[in-house]
Amino acid sequence: MAFLSKFQSLCYNTELNDIEEIKNIIHKIMISNEFFKSEFSKRSKKISSMEELLALFGDIIEDEANLIKSGSCIALKHAATGKYLSSVSNLNYKTGSYSQAVFAGETFPGPNTLWIITFSSQSSKKYPYTNFAFYDDKIYLNHKMTSRTLICSGHYISPLYSHTEVGCNIGRHIGYSTAWKLKRHASSTNNNCTCVKSQDKIILQNDDFNKVLRSHELEFDLNNEKFQEVFGHDKRVGGNDEWIIELIS
Repeated sequence: MAFLSKFQSLCYNTELNDIEEIKNIIHKIMISNEFFKSEFSKRSKKISSMEELLALFGDIIEDEANLIKSGSCIALKHAATGKYLSSVSNLNYKTGSYSQAVFAGETFPGPNTLWIITFSSQSSKKYPYTNFAFYDDKIYLNHKMTSRTLICSGHYISPLYSHTEVGCNIGRHIGYSTAWKLKRHASSTNNNCTCVKSQDKIILQNDDFNKVLRSHELEFDLNNEKFQEVFGHDKRVGGNDEWIIELIS
């Protein structure tokens, strides 16, 4: 990055080598960037060399570019099977709620796999940059192609093995829940960033029924086709509950 090269040259030319003083200068330069300021203050505490400091600067700038924001278009890849959370217009369950079906479909992001994420950050009291998604925030997922919202049923069962049905519907209805919470998966490598960013490994848990979104390799039949089942459960969290969130735009 041009800024880092110039900054490093200035430090060298002025014989500035006090790491704590350099940290203070960087903090003042980036004072108007709330995300950078907060992350830099937290993650620079144990840094003791110029090389580490410059690497951290680049890491935080990259993190910010990949942050999930309210209104972002995302895709959710099921980590175990490599298939994306999907839905299709006029493809409805033949049992349960008869709502628009949800399944793990394509192996690459396409029109049926795109979701618009929205939320009102619950972290606003602690952080001013509330347009970003934080772990444990309550979110909503709207299927971009059909404008229907991802729902969890309070009493309908999924097509296979009596799990909790997950589907898509318009608006709010009695017995459905549209709110989900972003949870950090135990295997996530995002241990430093407080916000959710693209390629993070996450868990989605329904906010009202505490059901975790899961898929597996088993398929159900619908309109003479087979679809990989997606459902909610309240059992022990495992590998089939892991999703990779991808920022599309």
